[in-house]
Amino acid sequence: MEKQIPFYSRSYTTVCHPADAVKADLSDPTAIARYLKSRCYGQDEYVEAAAMLVYNHNRGITTRLAVAGPTGCGKSYLWECVRDIYPRVIFVNSASLTSSGFKGESVYSFLHGVNPADPDAIVIFDEFDKLCMPKFSMTENISENLQTEFLMLVCGKQVPIQKKTEAGTLDLTIDTSHLSFVFAGSWGKSAKAIATEESSNGFGFGKQTKACKAYDRELTLEDLQAHGLIQELAGRINRLVNVRPLSLEEYKSLIKDSEASPIRRLEEQYGIRLSVSDAMLDEIATKAYSSSLGIRNATVQLERMVNDAVFKSFSQDHTCPEEIAL
Repeated sequence: MEKQIPFYSRSYTTVCHPADAVKADLSDPTAIARYLKSRCYGQDEYVEAAAMLVYNHNRGITTRLAVAGPTGCGKSYLWECVRDIYPRVIFVNSASLTSSGFKGESVYSFLHGVNPADPDAIVIFDEFDKLCMPKFSMTENISENLQTEFLMLVCGKQVPIQKKTEAGTLDLTIDTSHLSFVFAGSWGKSAKAIATEESSNGFGFGKQTKACKAYDRELTLEDLQAHGLIQELAGRINRLVNVRPLSLEEYKSLIKDSEASPIRRLEEQYGIRLSVSDAMLDEIATKAYSSSLGIRNATVQLERMVNDAVFKSFSQDHTCPEEIAL
């Protein structure tokens, strides 16, 4: 993939190498799923839901998908893999959005990256749970007002935008009926509240308590509404997929053996061979598993160690090492 212009730039476009399109047959959802499974670790239900979304979208059937799962479990990464075979994927950081008329990026800002003559895209609203959390100005719930603006998008309305060009400002209209939407977030406060409630309820004679962790029970659309998702928007979501937390052993496999391994990424970035001992792998995986950052924490640990080793090598030999052993 070539370096991308940030999604918030009005000159945003998606870019894909021509050869990427042959990696998966978009007319076969099982072929799409096989490709995604070769790039992602586990999360079969999520992969299959994404494959069906791409398959349907490619046939002109749009989808509105909600995704719930802890930080670092691959919610966004999956769509980065999708973009390699279907380049019209746009990422939007929901936490940065503001209501129309206020300073900042509006709900409709991403439409500047959509071609009005061929308005076809899969739009990923990341961190959507943060947008839904109630926020008040005096007695007005700003979050509800902001979510209401999404209704024009998900209902397939014609949305007017103004696009600045060298010749001046153009008044354009985007047909949003050709857009599919993914509303992804951790919904962590809801998951933790549910775990606390179910732990305190207890079970059996004498109400013995049971230890419940966040995400032990899958979230429902009703849980998302309790978090702040408005009913009008919840009613237009076709499907909710829960992305489960990874186990410690899955962290180890993901770090070392998967296509998405941070070790492989660092090898490509630095042009080195990187070997990690079993003891170091256990240490990195345990820290990542215990953190609230998921696999990103493992990447941060490895990057720090590689940077230290590269700096040390230059200090001694004035050259980048060909191999680093951790």
